[in-house]
Amino acid sequence: MKSTIHQRLLLPGAMSAADTRALVGTAAMLRQAAERGVPQPLLRGKNVAVLSTDPQSPMAAAFDRAASGLGARVSHVKTEQALAGDSDSNARVLGKLYDALACDNLPKDAALRLQRQTDRPVVSDAPLAGLLAAMPQPRADDLHYLMQAVLVHAVA
Repeated sequence: MKSTIHQRLLLPGAMSAADTRALVGTAAMLRQAAERGVPQPLLRGKNVAVLSTDPQSPMAAAFDRAASGLGARVSHVKTEQALAGDSDSNARVLGKLYDALACDNLPKDAALRLQRQTDRPVVSDAPLAGLLAAMPQPRADDLHYLMQAVLVHAVA
């Protein structure tokens, strides 16, 4: 089975130059649409869970803005509750409730395990930092549009 961009994003060294160009291109398209005032409800009808130890953290808030800006319904789930106890059972429930999981401060190995357990795309904040360097003209809102690009490639 061929892996998708969001899956390769979690694997060290798995992202190709074409993957990076695709994400940067999607981020640029989303930014241009926003600047023109054209909404992009690409995730309308989708449910995204933001897993975080602190729902008020800047990264959790950024994931929330990115997903809701694309029309997704966003729920916040405390990481320790989602991964506590019988994590397989919890993961199955998360997989039934959500179309994707955005994880703040979750190690890559835990994100990969969660992705396998839920059979849903898991977007982690850790690999996004490396993509910021690929943005052609760095701007303060690059992370927002990169998050949206990853969610679009993962869910839409």
